[in-house]
Amino acid sequence: MPTLTTRVSGPAAIVGGLLWVAVVLLHAARPVGCVGAGCAVSRMRSPGPWEAPLLVAAALLLGVAAAALVTAARATGRWGRLGRRGVLAAAAGFVVLALGGGLQSLVYGGDWSAMPLFVGPGILLASVRLVLVGVAVLRARVISSWAGVALVAGGAAMLASNEQTALVLFFLPFGVGWVMVGIAMLTARGAAEPSREPAKGHEHAKGPSMRKARARERP
Repeated sequence: MPTLTTRVSGPAAIVGGLLWVAVVLLHAARPVGCVGAGCAVSRMRSPGPWEAPLLVAAALLLGVAAAALVTAARATGRWGRLGRRGVLAAAAGFVVLALGGGLQSLVYGGDWSAMPLFVGPGILLASVRLVLVGVAVLRARVISSWAGVALVAGGAAMLASNEQTALVLFFLPFGVGWVMVGIAMLTARGAAEPSREPAKGHEHAKGPSMRKARARERP
């Protein structure tokens, strides 16, 4: 798969996944926030100074890796409706999360009781997206099956997450899944590159014998 043999998509998936893991661990180390009715008397868990820039960097890198996966899967002709629905669900989920996060930061100073109304649907849509895209990638067979399974598991785990409590750790499998996808990309590249050399040597080896055969056929 040409898109999986580039020098960019594999490292982007690995570094992006590691940055995601770092963001989750940093957020989990902060004081637990409120949930539901408890937000009337206590504050929500707010992000630290490093979380936002690290999250942006992770999102950009994972976007590069995801684009490579989608392009390679579509090129096989086995992408189908499942993959398209996954991409649409992802777009909707990220729009909802971005809208809620923007309102909370710019209008409500980082503490907005209605934020769960955006986080819940946003995470649900993003999780559904990851599961659908992961299944579509598995069907397209553009990476090793274990990496595709890790991607599906990461998306499914997000359904149980809550960034205000210890359940924020359920975001970790998402980052780990992308690290495994990146390793699979690099493995696919490494396996594809050496295979060209024996073919060339084989052709050269055939050259003299073919010329001798043609010489014998001449009158």
